[in-house]
Amino acid sequence: MSYRSIHQILARKYGRAASHTCPCGRPARHWAYQHTGVTLLDKGREYTDDPKDYAPMCMSCHRTLDMLTQANVAAAVLDAGRRLGEFQQARFAANPLEANESQTRAAKMGAAAMRELRQDPAFRAANLAATNENLRRGREVFAEKRKDPEFAARSVEAMHDKTRAGRNTRRCSECPMLTNLSGIARHQRASGHTGWEVVA
Repeated sequence: MSYRSIHQILARKYGRAASHTCPCGRPARHWAYQHTGVTLLDKGREYTDDPKDYAPMCMSCHRTLDMLTQANVAAAVLDAGRRLGEFQQARFAANPLEANESQTRAAKMGAAAMRELRQDPAFRAANLAATNENLRRGREVFAEKRKDPEFAARSVEAMHDKTRAGRNTRRCSECPMLTNLSGIARHQRASGHTGWEVVA
């Protein structure tokens, strides 16, 4: 079974991930492999063919979970930041109006969801129930995985690596701008500059 096939099965069986809530409380974006099954590879992407080994997660939590399984988490964080900056820069350079409109639509959708959450008790109750269930499942998965001393040690080191990577200062390759990872992405998107190096 391919990576695409299992995701089609998940969508048919449980619906779109976006109709669920991530354990962190935010709307889910992906059906995320929890790295609890037999890991398979499809074009470099890790997955499993058992639907029980997936959970709905937002992009941030999904990325963090996947990075916990990588040997060099700091490098993964830096690479993700670089690729995000390049993508956003290319998007704005190609069509600034469309990129801004897309951001505006996303903001309006988020605001509408928050209004519904505040105004509709049934929607709020359903959202809270889904959040609690996802949190419970997430805690069970991580509690089971943390019984493995190697995984526990790797998780702690991964969190430290991620913290160190986020604190590192970056210098833009085309000007003297010094800032952190998210700041350099915003600067380069606004200025059109490319490239950066870690200076601390």
